[in-house]
Amino acid sequence: MRESNEHITTKNRNIIQLINLHQEGEYWDFKKEWYTNKADLLHDFLCLANNLSSHDGLIIIGVDEENDYSICDIRNDSNRRKTQDIVSFLREKKFAGGIRPTVFVLPISLFEGDKCYCMCLVRRQQTCQNKKRHPQRELELGIYEKVNFDRSLQAGTYRKDCTKG
Repeated sequence: MRESNEHITTKNRNIIQLINLHQEGEYWDFKKEWYTNKADLLHDFLCLANNLSSHDGLIIIGVDEENDYSICDIRNDSNRRKTQDIVSFLREKKFAGGIRPTVFVLPISLFEGDKCYCMCLVRRQQTCQNKKRHPQRELELGIYEKVNFDRSLQAGTYRKDCTKG
């Protein structure tokens, strides 16, 4: 998936604005460095893919929230991943219906040549009809729910389902 330069520039500005807020939010999370624990990575994916705002989920890597949200040099981080690495990782996991969050990794140019990385989880609107849980309405919100989640990632199934409105 190729992004236009205009979209990337807009994404850069949005990321800088989020960093300048000096707090995490409903659809974004900061990480000082790349993930070393795949279970933590998957957990954060699920949380941000399920955000209730209308925004794509963002994991912004290279921001140290414990040090005044400063930018960390992660260019040589041995755990750094490309989009294909993340897509392959998700493909190995079982999601009900085979529906996985769409994700891509963007390098983000920041202040004075600093760079961080952003994993974007694309928010897809889905119509979900579940008469037991939502008898009066359809919920237009795609949710990824973890079921039988094993932190070791040896046995995990994730169900695409509706949430309580």
